[in-house]
Amino acid sequence: MDLKEYREKISHLEVNEQVLRDLYLRDLALGKLQGSMTGYASLDKPWLKWYHEDEIQKSVIPNLSIYENMHKHTANFTKKKAFEYFGLQITYSEFEKNIDRVASSLLSLGIQEGDIVSVCLPNIPEVGYIFYAINKIGAIANMLDPRTNESTLTSNVNDTQSTLLLTLDSVCSKFLGTEVKNIVSISAINSLPKPIQSLVKLKDKSLAVKLPADKRIENYDQFIKRGQVNKLPIKSVYRKDTPAVIAYTGGTTGEPKGVIVTNEAFNAMIIENYYGDYNVSIGDQCINIAPPWTFYGLSNCFNAYLCMGVKSILIPVIGPDDLGKLIAKYKPNHVITVPSALIAVMNDPQLKKGNLDYLKTIIVGADKLDPTFEKEFNQFLKQNGSNAKVTKGYGMTEVCAAATYTKNGTNIEGTVGVPYILENVSVFDTNNFLQECQIGERGEIAIKGPKNMLGYFDDKENRTPDVLKKHEDGSVWVHTGDIGHMDQDGMLYIDGRLKRMFVKNGFKIFPGEIEAQILKNEEVNQAAVVAIEDQSNGYIAKAYMVLKKEVENESERIIEKVKQGLKQTLYDYEIPDYIETIDKMPLTLMNKIDYKALEKAATSDRQKTLKR
Repeated sequence: MDLKEYREKISHLEVNEQVLRDLYLRDLALGKLQGSMTGYASLDKPWLKWYHEDEIQKSVIPNLSIYENMHKHTANFTKKKAFEYFGLQITYSEFEKNIDRVASSLLSLGIQEGDIVSVCLPNIPEVGYIFYAINKIGAIANMLDPRTNESTLTSNVNDTQSTLLLTLDSVCSKFLGTEVKNIVSISAINSLPKPIQSLVKLKDKSLAVKLPADKRIENYDQFIKRGQVNKLPIKSVYRKDTPAVIAYTGGTTGEPKGVIVTNEAFNAMIIENYYGDYNVSIGDQCINIAPPWTFYGLSNCFNAYLCMGVKSILIPVIGPDDLGKLIAKYKPNHVITVPSALIAVMNDPQLKKGNLDYLKTIIVGADKLDPTFEKEFNQFLKQNGSNAKVTKGYGMTEVCAAATYTKNGTNIEGTVGVPYILENVSVFDTNNFLQECQIGERGEIAIKGPKNMLGYFDDKENRTPDVLKKHEDGSVWVHTGDIGHMDQDGMLYIDGRLKRMFVKNGFKIFPGEIEAQILKNEEVNQAAVVAIEDQSNGYIAKAYMVLKKEVENESERIIEKVKQGLKQTLYDYEIPDYIETIDKMPLTLMNKIDYKALEKAATSDRQKTLKR
């Protein structure tokens, strides 16, 4: 049997047959059995060595809605705390009652199974009530970012033909041009007792929002009263492999695209979290800062921690330097964040002299964590009394956030871990997506699993086939656009971004590799390398660096030191043509380094230089 036939045969295995095969591959990877391996990650699945037999056998996705699965997992938690919001404690029982109140109001407004309801809210209790209520009645939640510009939000609502929008009161005016029939305005302090709301508004005038004069708008209390007056029977609805949630990509290449995922995607994430060695105990608490308009926030944080019995401390707004203060204030057991936020944690004066023994996990995702900084941060945790080490995940919106994680034994500096138990991850030739690279070879990372998107909503530009690609055996993979490789133990490494790669004098330049070498200098906090168009070379490179605070006035010395270091580790053509220090990196709305902004600045500086 040739390789093509072998792939086709495997792609048609029944669930129970696939489980038996995975158990066999696990024993091969552990050396318990002797047999031939293909050398291809998608077929050999070397990461299965990190999972127990019973975990492989029990990893079956339930045929339930997101709501039903959450309800099943939390049935014994009724008196425990599900959320905390500015001191307000909300039990699981209270949470469920509020879900039903919202569901009743949705039904009273005529929302039916398959309807798309737009939600534009930060991390406040109401976003949870609303999300699960929408899902419970079989409607589809269209999750929007309040920071998005008015024209994009208008398109997001109109294109989905939403008849109902539930939004933060301060951004109501952004939706006046939409065709939506009903707008529910919700205050960020709506959950707090009325007397406290009045006091808070006196202290912070921005919370005393005056709503636009529009007949479609009603406040949240009025919306809830609808359901109480017109009580209709609430029936939980589930249909297999149908749209359940829409969330939008970060918009790094053009306008954000609406990614559609199923109930099964969220339910698969729960299974993967349970077997991901998250070091979670019922009654733990986490800081929930990941925004609910992302799958990273809604699935990985909100839904997953809720199902595992962990109390979420909801933080509606967070600045780039706030995480350290929040950790010092709430003393959480678990934190999920982005790499750029860890700098503020290390610089926080309270945490520097405090005891961090309460920290059990700090998980980072959404951007690459530099191995040198990772080592430094782990040392910071150890010096301050925590046994935790920062762990990493990898994925993208198109796979409902995370596909790999550094579970126990795989948390090695530089890697993003191994595929979750229900995922298949491999690397493919950058010039021929049908050609899988062998283990150890570099190529484009692709992911196949139950969390893969159904496609982009209303895909006028036909972008879905650029990401969801059908292979010769009929299987469909999400091609990430990231360059990486996998080792013999199934651990994945990110080497760069395909779209960031550029050609200088005929040589391929991978910015990520240059950044990694720059960051070996302990006096550098962050590094970013971007391309500048050049008539003679095609492109040239410019590096930006953020220095440690104690040496930020020594730019010239450190730039020279970095140059000398790069000469020892890189080819001549890889060394940046320009190196500049800046106070801080520009960030996107998703708190990733904004390479577009840096490219624009670098190009502008280059043009000014040429004109002199």
